[in-house]
Amino acid sequence: MRFYQPPGGPSTKKGAGCMIMARKTGRFLMCKRAVNTPYPLTWASFGGKSEGYESAEQTARREAFEETGHRIDGPVEHLFHFELSTFSFDTFIATVEEEFAPHLNGESEDASWMTLEEIPENVHDGLRAILEDKITVNRLIRHVESTSGRWCDFDRIFRKP
Repeated sequence: MRFYQPPGGPSTKKGAGCMIMARKTGRFLMCKRAVNTPYPLTWASFGGKSEGYESAEQTARREAFEETGHRIDGPVEHLFHFELSTFSFDTFIATVEEEFAPHLNGESEDASWMTLEEIPENVHDGLRAILEDKITVNRLIRHVESTSGRWCDFDRIFRKP
């Protein structure tokens, strides 16, 4: 688990999401954010703000369902924690057996299954933080390779800051 926390007190708003990977292909479902959302037209994983007293994992599961129409029933693995002065965000990896056609809500205008190497350059800042962290990228690669058997190319995934 990786943490980033700049100087200052703990954040007050929390959110979570997950990167959904299909075991059979080793590809991740990514969404292209809608024009009317923060970070418009950037690629991201699925997630959002916590409601009430939800745990980060509960938030990630709920947000994945709300944004894809697909319920994450299996185990999830914590991947990354990002902390700003006003907001903290936890990202999980959820593995599903096969790729599925998502039923997108208004927060996304497109979605695509892609390898880590195929993720475009125009990504949401939260996904960029993950792809700029060597340890987290290595964890993603190990997960893909051990779960799906698909080899990953670190140099094509890691985004140097």
